[in-house]
Amino acid sequence: MTKIKNNLRASKSDCKKSFLKTKKTRLLIKRGSVLAYSLIVLAMMVAIVATMSATTIIEKKSAGSTDFSVQAYQTADSGVQLAIKKINNNTTGTIADAFDSCSSGIAQNLSDASVGLYDLSFYSDTTGTTQITDCDAQVDTIRKVKSIGKFNNTIRAVSVAINNFLSCGTDQVFDTDGNSYNTVLVDDQCWMASNLRVGTVIGSKLADNVTLQNQTDNSIIEKYCYGYVQEGDASQKAAGIENCDTDGGLYQWEEAMQYSDTPEAQGICPVGWHMPIDAEQYALENYLKDTDQTCDTNRHDAWDCSTAGTKLKSDGTSDMNFLLVGYCGIDGSFNGRASDAYAWSSSENDSSAWYRILNSSNAMVYRTNSSKSYGFSVRCIKDQTT
Repeated sequence: MTKIKNNLRASKSDCKKSFLKTKKTRLLIKRGSVLAYSLIVLAMMVAIVATMSATTIIEKKSAGSTDFSVQAYQTADSGVQLAIKKINNNTTGTIADAFDSCSSGIAQNLSDASVGLYDLSFYSDTTGTTQITDCDAQVDTIRKVKSIGKFNNTIRAVSVAINNFLSCGTDQVFDTDGNSYNTVLVDDQCWMASNLRVGTVIGSKLADNVTLQNQTDNSIIEKYCYGYVQEGDASQKAAGIENCDTDGGLYQWEEAMQYSDTPEAQGICPVGWHMPIDAEQYALENYLKDTDQTCDTNRHDAWDCSTAGTKLKSDGTSDMNFLLVGYCGIDGSFNGRASDAYAWSSSENDSSAWYRILNSSNAMVYRTNSSKSYGFSVRCIKDQTT
């Protein structure tokens, strides 16, 4: 492992981030235009995602080019926001308690949105396969809500997954791209059972195959995929995307944190989940270590907590299933696939960040810190609720 650590420190700073925290796009909106309505709707969607406790949008049907369709979409969005508030305020009641107009499981012709009318249907699974048809069903059985906005004979729909009542180890969680993840309960922590793969793939270098391409603060979640170095190389990109589909993405720390330096930041995780802090990673490895083994919380550049490393890896008894997917070095190269796994925490150590390493031939877990410019895996943990 000393060799791995030295190789990390020896890498050059090709993938180093240009922390463009001041890069913002100013949008000029012409009053009365369809574009204005569309941007308003987009802003509402952002507000909904930001305010809905433990809720993730997993489906949205975009409005067409008419004002009617924009209004219908806006109504559906408003309906979702209002539905989530009512669900959160009636967690121990029935659907009928939360929605007076419920009939056969559907809350019909609700008029408290900003415009138009909307209907709500409820599902007991996050995929929207099994619709709840009984208004006396408990609110805490809802796993998905679909809002149908209606305006001047135009209909638009928005669906959201409800993570408030997620049964860890049974239910799935969805990212903003609609990717699904199994969940696993380890002691009192609820983790994703696979690496996050949200985002748009970019090469680790530009088309000249020399200049590094860093992930930037540009409102788009970007990820590296193992093996995709030269931007625009079709064969590399295809292979990289295939790797991302199985391995998850590789993210620089700032991108993973979405340019926050707050421990436990949501970052690129779904709403209701966050980037684990160093202490949460320690709690996981300490719980999984053998009873007669040490597990030093303050170790630095050191292996410990046997045999937590074995239990965390694929086919291990923890069901965390960490694949050995390697990393993107600060020189834009990819290394360590099939031998090592690297997972960020949200905890900083001066200008660097803490992370964990698993190795194919080691039963322990390595704790260390390095430059935030490396591309490592992200494994999200669910927010604790009281």
